[in-house]
Amino acid sequence: MDQDSPARCPACRAELTHATHQAIRVDRSPWGDEYADELHQCARCGAGVVVTSVDRFAGPGETRIDGPLSPEEVEEWRQLMKE
Repeated sequence: MDQDSPARCPACRAELTHATHQAIRVDRSPWGDEYADELHQCARCGAGVVVTSVDRFAGPGETRIDGPLSPEEVEEWRQLMKE
């Protein structure tokens, strides 16, 4: 996925924006890569979605989108992001 294109809900293809953002967790790898997991709730269909942005120390970054998530999976992500 192109880093410059907007992330979209996998269920209904609506754009995921700052307004749909629920929580974030940022981790760094020992090699300098940064992983940012953002939990979103789609404004159109209500699906839970995790958008993972990878900022590579050496090389191109990437964006991964996981979802739609079940309510249980959304709660698991919320708990993980609180830690």
